[in-house]
Amino acid sequence: MHAQLEALLSLQAEDDVVDAIVTRIDAIAPRLAALDAERATAARQLEQTLDQLLAAEQKQREIGHLVSEHRQRQDRNVAQFDLVKRMREAEAALSQVEAGKKLLLDGENDLRDIEARVAGIRQAAELHREVLAEFDATQEGKRSEIEAARRALQAELAAAQSTRDGIAERVPKDMRAIYDKMRERRRTQVVYPLAYGACSACDTSVPVQRGKQMAIRGTLEACEGCGMLLYATE
Repeated sequence: MHAQLEALLSLQAEDDVVDAIVTRIDAIAPRLAALDAERATAARQLEQTLDQLLAAEQKQREIGHLVSEHRQRQDRNVAQFDLVKRMREAEAALSQVEAGKKLLLDGENDLRDIEARVAGIRQAAELHREVLAEFDATQEGKRSEIEAARRALQAELAAAQSTRDGIAERVPKDMRAIYDKMRERRRTQVVYPLAYGACSACDTSVPVQRGKQMAIRGTLEACEGCGMLLYATE
């Protein structure tokens, strides 16, 4: 086999190595993105729960203020009822006392409900906070592991690219230009041998005389069927 073809095939083999490493490096980004998304979900759940807690606590303060007002008003109504002497005034005062009592009871029920809700939300917020803290603690180790793998692959890639560049110097420039253009577009094997007078990629036949000339000259020819680069061996 001609030396230029041997160099080209070595270049293609090294490009396969480089592309495989690049594929492994590219696969790391989704892993980091998945960690980011998982943490963002946990942080968002905590934030939403804290927002709910703020709203519930505000509602608790409002209801507590209303209950306090109802209680003060009821105390005044009871005190006024105790001072009433005439029957008509007593009936009116009693009506105020009963109405105030109902308002106070309703308010106290509402206050108990909101207090229970606030307690539940606080508990949920604390749980989300613990989940986020635990996630951050474990994620640091996972990230370090992934970053270490990426650095190792990048070092491996640099070495492979250096080897590739050295091999490329042995390939004639015109042949390398044709190969590089196709390789860049297809990102896979583009140089195939003739096998039994046909393209080994798509089985398209190649005239015998043409195949002999390719073998003698050590040149590449584009397959008329699939467009791959063909070479022939003696």
